[in-house]
Amino acid sequence: MAVISVQELQKQTWEILKRVRKERIVYLITEEGRPIAVLSPVEGEPIEEAAIETGQRPFSSGWAAYASLAEEIRRSWPPNRSAQAALDEVRR
Repeated sequence: MAVISVQELQKQTWEILKRVRKERIVYLITEEGRPIAVLSPVEGEPIEEAAIETGQRPFSSGWAAYASLAEEIRRSWPPNRSAQAALDEVRR
């Protein structure tokens, strides 16, 4: 996985997107040295169909899905466990 900063992405957007599409490169995007996003090629019809479907849904339905997911996470979150502890564990 290649690592690039937000600034590099801004300066080289077209070139980076060409590499993602043609060379199937995955990029970890950082801001001030910290990871903030992953840019990866879309692979397979199910993902493409989902992306198209998502683009066709009203904007407000995305917030409803987010709220539903947040509630599901809240219900199943282990007691006495901080989000920071979970993130630290994933990073190890």
